[in-house]
Amino acid sequence: MPTAVLFVHGRSQASDDEIARDPERLAAYVLAKKRKWLAGLSKGLIAAGRSALDESQVVFPFYGNTFADAIKDFEANGGRRPELEMLSTDAEAEEAKLVRTKVAALLDAADAIGYDPVKELSYTDPGVGLTPRDVEQEIGSEMPSSCQSCVVRCSS
Repeated sequence: MPTAVLFVHGRSQASDDEIARDPERLAAYVLAKKRKWLAGLSKGLIAAGRSALDESQVVFPFYGNTFADAIKDFEANGGRRPELEMLSTDAEAEEAKLVRTKVAALLDAADAIGYDPVKELSYTDPGVGLTPRDVEQEIGSEMPSSCQSCVVRCSS
């Protein structure tokens, strides 16, 4: 079986009702979303020195309208929409809370790969002093010129 990439969308992806009623327009709407996501992924792959994916390698199931219809039915039968986002009048406090959350997530990820933010690197540490050619040999392909000024090697 060939390898495929599965795109999974979240909430708020539904089309408007007029598009949802027209199968051709809905198919075009879904295809445009798939291609937009594929373009973003391809841009990152190319920037990383990899090949872009072909559209045939991507699966994009679309269920945004199914979710939206289920919510409409739920609310029409007396259900209350849950509050999914915290609203605050203190934008500065919310921004500070968001920064703390991001820092905590980053430190957790760094800890998971064994990164020690206090440890200073020495010239004997693996990866220190690698040249772009060293990295290219290790990864088996040429590095984009934009990456050659900041060669970093991660090892776990």
